[in-house]
Amino acid sequence: MGQGAVKIPKKQMKQYKKWSHFDEDEIVALHTHFHKISSTNEDGDDNVIDKGEFAESIHMDEGPFLDRMFNIFDDDGDGTITFEEFLCGMSILCTKGNKEEKLKFSFTVYTAGRLHNSISEEDVITKDDLKQLLKYKKFATLDDELIDDIIEKTFEDFGAKDVITYQQYKDYVEKHPELLDNMTVNIQARIAHRKKRAAAEAAAKAAGGEQSTADTSAEKDKNLAEKQK
Repeated sequence: MGQGAVKIPKKQMKQYKKWSHFDEDEIVALHTHFHKISSTNEDGDDNVIDKGEFAESIHMDEGPFLDRMFNIFDDDGDGTITFEEFLCGMSILCTKGNKEEKLKFSFTVYTAGRLHNSISEEDVITKDDLKQLLKYKKFATLDDELIDDIIEKTFEDFGAKDVITYQQYKDYVEKHPELLDNMTVNIQARIAHRKKRAAAEAAAKAAGGEQSTADTSAEKDKNLAEKQK
């Protein structure tokens, strides 16, 4: 598809707008970004992104948190993410995503499951779910005993014993809404930054072309003057 803006058919654009919170400009920007990332592998633009490309697209390091994010975006579980899956996932994380969507998304990150339209009674956060996350990155230096203490305190805060249900999670987040802060990505700001950078690059390229033309003209005048001597 190339790395520039791609023309999206009107019918498809209408569907994308129906599926997400994005307007046309935002969808085009995401579409361009997606295909730029999907073009980085050996197969060229294969219209999907794998886990490594997904990490690049959202600027996240590899680890269990990325694995769980990838599983949520990968709605059909085939090991790759299509643009449609990417669009729907980013729609939840953008500033236009509503609270309920972000609640379900963040809960599913902890349960290491998939994002469904409704959270069932079987969907719970276990102590092992938390332990897998806590043993990564900044908590990696903590010993198992301290990690277990943190988990026990966390479950106590949630009013849970062996598992944390969605209702317990929701009730706790209602009292601590800051827990959803990392579930929001300001797509609009990133798009505006990308457009500004693209405009600057285009201006610089145009200026470079004008300078090159001027230099060529000056060189021709110089050669002509030397011939006339």
